[in-house]
Amino acid sequence: MEEIKQTVIPNTDSLTIKIPQHYINKKIEVIIVPIPDDESCKHKYDFSDLAGHLEWRGNAVNEQRNIRDEW
Repeated sequence: MEEIKQTVIPNTDSLTIKIPQHYINKKIEVIIVPIPDDESCKHKYDFSDLAGHLEWRGNAVNEQRNIRDEW
């Protein structure tokens, strides 16, 4: 099934969507999802509060090889 995706910036409270001919008389779903501004997406997590909390004992490379050998 063909998916149609459009990104628009509406300037009124209504929006017209052109439906392809092969979708006429078929059940379709229309979902409107706001795209966050670039400003709101820039929140990066500060991992400094987690530094030093993980204590690894053993050889990490050997553990990775053991996990891979399980497959």
